[in-house]
Amino acid sequence: TEPGRGARLSQGALRRALGARALVLIGTVVAFAVALAALGRVPTGLLPPSERAQFVLSLELPAGVSEDESARVARRLAGFLADDRSNPEIVGNVVYVGSGGPRFFLALSPLDPAPHIAFAVVNLADAAAVAPVRARVEDWMRANLPEARGWTELLFLGKTPPGTVEIRLGGGDSDALFAAGRMVEGVFRGLEGTRQIRGDWANPVLQLTVLIDEARARRAGVAPSAVARTLAARFEGAHVTDYREGDRVIPVVIRAEDAARNSLDALADVTVLSGDGVAVPLMQIADYGGELQPWVIRRVDQDRALTVSALRPGLSAAELLAAVTPQLDALDLPPGVRWEPDGEVVAKAEANAALFATLPQCLLGIVLLLIWQFDSFRRPAIIFATIPLVLVGVAPGMLLMNGILDFNALLGVLSLAGIIINNGIVLIERIDAERAETRDMGEALIAACAARLRPIVMTTLTTILGLLPLHLFGGELWRGMTIVMMFGLGIGTLLTLFVVPCLYAAIFADRRRGAYRAELP
Repeated sequence: TEPGRGARLSQGALRRALGARALVLIGTVVAFAVALAALGRVPTGLLPPSERAQFVLSLELPAGVSEDESARVARRLAGFLADDRSNPEIVGNVVYVGSGGPRFFLALSPLDPAPHIAFAVVNLADAAAVAPVRARVEDWMRANLPEARGWTELLFLGKTPPGTVEIRLGGGDSDALFAAGRMVEGVFRGLEGTRQIRGDWANPVLQLTVLIDEARARRAGVAPSAVARTLAARFEGAHVTDYREGDRVIPVVIRAEDAARNSLDALADVTVLSGDGVAVPLMQIADYGGELQPWVIRRVDQDRALTVSALRPGLSAAELLAAVTPQLDALDLPPGVRWEPDGEVVAKAEANAALFATLPQCLLGIVLLLIWQFDSFRRPAIIFATIPLVLVGVAPGMLLMNGILDFNALLGVLSLAGIIINNGIVLIERIDAERAETRDMGEALIAACAARLRPIVMTTLTTILGLLPLHLFGGELWRGMTIVMMFGLGIGTLLTLFVVPCLYAAIFADRRRGAYRAELP
């Protein structure tokens, strides 16, 4: 049968490519180098942010503030969020005081309960309005809530919000870590545009200490454990019994009234029962004092660890870390204190390391299978030489579609390698079959490509069309992977149809007889 117009065009293009195969191969190498350079401009990350029409807001007052004061500030914030004139895009909000609220999103890690914190969930009518509303809310908090520190975040799927750099400080005592934390915060503040700079230990607070004089306590017959129980019952409450009403069990807790718990003078009236049941004034066996202590001490592997976090819009976490690393290395940290990166940068490195840990073994297995299948070293070399061609499509696709090279996108790149290998296998098998029937290399290459053109192209098109619904409706989680696979597969397959024949002709051509004469190996 007479070939169609499309077949004639493809055969004509292949003839010209084979005639200038050196130029084609050089051009392919140049295109690959350009794609590698362009890939460096693609933003990277671990996982993409959520595309929901929603964001969360954290509010932190100085540690030691009462929950009532936090609630007063939170009510002012809630009033602003509910103001239709100021925020017509907001359709609802809920504010939790003293806790981080319920875990309504899979990757959400609620704030640890504390009287000085508040947490809000803000719902909007349109996801496109999230960015401007977040900026407006943050501006309002800076102008109207000077006593608090507030920040907004999109819901995210990773360990930390995308773009956030965390610097973990370890070693040394609490005072040394606080001093080192302030130094790290100063480094971030020195970089223009950096925001949400904060440490995770809050501020030190003045705490009342009761220093028991063991000699006096021994003479009075009072054990230190009795003092601890008395003070715990007075300030925190002691569980004395349970009240049962039907199938409900209500604990009964007693403690001192608010006036007694909030007054230092009332401590003079505290008595402790001795072993003989005698009420001994606490002032008789103990002294009072006060000192600044950390509100919370966080630990990693049983060692104290203070983490300072920050982000800069427009920079990825890796880029921000690279920008501040020289200044961090130059810091004169207190003796024993060391710093190390944490957060998204470390999580991404660990995920990528796990992803590529068995890649060499897999590649070796593929090489051995191809050598066994073709009983040749040159044919597997041709197939593996076409694998990098997927990047020629990946780089422009990610830049054109504003994609993020995240973990799922890397999975897509590895999947593409398998598809390109399959295309190379079926193409080389057909070339060998055509060479067995004709002694002319050029005609064998053209006939083989003409026979495999339609199956390869149709397989590629159906795969791309199958990915299209996931790209359009699958959300941000799968967007990077679908961009990588659609563009990489489309352009990579097109290049494979020309590069494989040119490489085959270059490797197997018998130069004693001419460009297209070759012997079967």
